[in-house]
Amino acid sequence: MGVGRSGKATSVTIATQRDIDATGRTLHRWFVARAGARVVHDVEVTPSKSGFSNETFMCRVRWSDAASNEHDDSLVLRIEPTHHQLFPTSDALHQAAVTEALARACRLPLPQIRFTESESQWFGAAFYLMNRIDGRIPTDVPSYHKRGWVAELSAAERARLYDNAVAKLAELHQLDQRRVAPVLSPMSSTGSPLQAYVEHVTAWARWADADLQINRSCIAEALRYVQRALPGDVAPVVVWGDARIGNMIFGADLSVAAMLDWEAATIGPAGIDVGWWLMFEEYICEASGLTRLPGIPSRDEMLERYESFRGRAVKNINYFEVLAALVFSLINSRLATLLRNAGVDERQAGQFAERSTGMLSRGLDVANA
Repeated sequence: MGVGRSGKATSVTIATQRDIDATGRTLHRWFVARAGARVVHDVEVTPSKSGFSNETFMCRVRWSDAASNEHDDSLVLRIEPTHHQLFPTSDALHQAAVTEALARACRLPLPQIRFTESESQWFGAAFYLMNRIDGRIPTDVPSYHKRGWVAELSAAERARLYDNAVAKLAELHQLDQRRVAPVLSPMSSTGSPLQAYVEHVTAWARWADADLQINRSCIAEALRYVQRALPGDVAPVVVWGDARIGNMIFGADLSVAAMLDWEAATIGPAGIDVGWWLMFEEYICEASGLTRLPGIPSRDEMLERYESFRGRAVKNINYFEVLAALVFSLINSRLATLLRNAGVDERQAGQFAERSTGMLSRGLDVANA
């Protein structure tokens, strides 16, 4: 989950357990020991509302290098989780490597990775620092369909913002995936990249088995479906893995200033990203009892716009929407466990899994019709 200068609200957050002053002191020492700082004049650290997937901090570091050049850097510090494990694995250095590989391979707007650190002696886990980017991010909580800066735009401005976002997704999928395959190659599989992805999701479900307490039978049915109905003949592209408007920073002119959060990136069919985008838009809108704001396309309109920008149709979209809702239900089921462990009451802890598995059930009905 990425953060712009405006910060970013995600679906659930808890207070960081890391001491902010101690984090600043550690970062001060690290800049001297690892970044080549001759002098560190000042370090400011602010925690971000970044949820469970990682620890994120906004930082301003003023320092002088060995050549006495002065630096005043606004950075984002991202540390692998040390207290809460939302996903089966977390690899901060891989996230940084993916971002760097994409930046070399294309002209998409990506944050610049400034520093990486593999040693855990500093923060208890690997971390990286990237440039902080000016702009605004559509919020998940409250949903931008309800209030916030997107709701304050005109319908024409929202349509332009959305077109800019979808165009960037299509541009990503037009990139020759072989240019980043060494970093993004899917897990070993005798089948297609999609089969490898489904195998990964299946293994994920086994890892999260104890967490699957809400609509467990629906999740089991969805696992059988995505394995049984696996589409063939789908061309591989670079898959973002968390493709949504809430993972983009927008400039004052509503252009896309940055595409964030590449931790789930892989090689696979474009339908993985398009299905996720459609699913998540429904999750923060209709599934939350809201109505789409004028100018924001409906599901079918968004699909048409993507296909127009891309120049090709997305086949088997119902399959990919089920796959997306399944993955999100695994995430929200694990999240419910973490929230319960953090002292959140049962109803609140389970509300996200209830919503996503409800969408999953409806998606299965459509796919099996």
